[in-house]
Amino acid sequence: MKYVDKESLAYFWSQIKAHVAGAVEAAKTAVGDYTVNGKKISSNPTLTKTDVGLGNVTNDAQVKRSEMGVANGVATLGTDGKLPTAQLPAMKTVNGQSVVGSGNIAIDLSLYKIVETLPTTGIDANKIYLVLSSKQEAQNLYTEYIYVDNKWEEIGQYKADVDLTQYIKRTDTATTTENGAMSAEDKTRMDGIFAGNLPLADVAISIFNWTIFKNDGTTRVLSDNSSKALTLEIGYKAQFRGAYKWTAAAGKKNPTIIDSTSSWKTLTASGVESDAFTSSVTGSNATYKVRLGAPKTGLMVSGADVKPASGNDYKEASVSVTFKYRMFTGMTTTKDVTEEMVKALTGELVTTPNTTKGGITTTATQYYVMAYPSALGDLTKIIQDGATPVLGAFTKKTVSVTNGAGYLQTYNVYVSNNPGAFTNASLQFAK
Repeated sequence: MKYVDKESLAYFWSQIKAHVAGAVEAAKTAVGDYTVNGKKISSNPTLTKTDVGLGNVTNDAQVKRSEMGVANGVATLGTDGKLPTAQLPAMKTVNGQSVVGSGNIAIDLSLYKIVETLPTTGIDANKIYLVLSSKQEAQNLYTEYIYVDNKWEEIGQYKADVDLTQYIKRTDTATTTENGAMSAEDKTRMDGIFAGNLPLADVAISIFNWTIFKNDGTTRVLSDNSSKALTLEIGYKAQFRGAYKWTAAAGKKNPTIIDSTSSWKTLTASGVESDAFTSSVTGSNATYKVRLGAPKTGLMVSGADVKPASGNDYKEASVSVTFKYRMFTGMTTTKDVTEEMVKALTGELVTTPNTTKGGITTTATQYYVMAYPSALGDLTKIIQDGATPVLGAFTKKTVSVTNGAGYLQTYNVYVSNNPGAFTNASLQFAK
């Protein structure tokens, strides 16, 4: 067996102490680098409540949750920010109404209730009920009753010092639909005076369609649902079918009548399409309309006086069809103008042959032609360039023309006597 000598043991012990001392220093350095809210522990810092996460905690005394909403504790608030009823003391009432809550308390200090007959329900036992005597001679005499032990007891009689029989009750006042102290008509008029004369609600022909026929009145040519003012050549015929609608609006009064001149005869409700109206087949100018009205309201000036407004206000909507003659103008290469030549010229619908055409130039082989239905009468003058009469420079003839409707008409056809007669000329034609 070998033993460590003294020198070896001393060396071994010095190594152990050196190792332990190094470990302790390393631990002190590591711990010293630890921080609290950015402050090193090795600096021996002074910590605040914010450093340890208690920044929202005041230095005041705190309430325990176990002391909230209990006797000898602290009251809490509900979700509405108010004390719950359960944490309030018992409250008294005024006339049966709790003083808790918002709004006014109605305090009824009256002792009596005047009724026509004694009630069987809703009885207020704290009141004396007065029933007017049925005896004619007992004017303003009331019998007094109280409700005791679930039955009525008569306690005496009461005579009013003021005769109220000449005064109306609230239920006797007039409305715009029921007569009362004034007639419903007078109530409507009175309301109108204060409101002034409002404009009438808008009305429109909301659905419409034209069916167009040839001159025989049965052969259908086309249908038109876009023209409220339709124009057709004479010889064609038309039939209208449509409905109207009016619309109530704030600041406007509703119609109460439909005028007798209307194509429709029944007043509809607001926003409701009327029944369809269908006209007869016509070849003459026609207008189909709806005319709605309502009494004027407010006041009006009559001479030197201001009086309640009288009469009616009206608003209308209409569609129309107008028939016109077809006139032709242009150039031909012969003076012997035929029906086909007339139809080949430029046509337009007119009600008179009076017209002015400008920029007219005819070549050495062209004649100028102006043709229109003889029903419009003969021309009395043709003026060139606003100054020179040239009616004599034209020859009039008549030509039979059948239009697209199958309608035959006699046309006055004016043809210039000579070809190439005009260069950039203006011609005014007049009856």
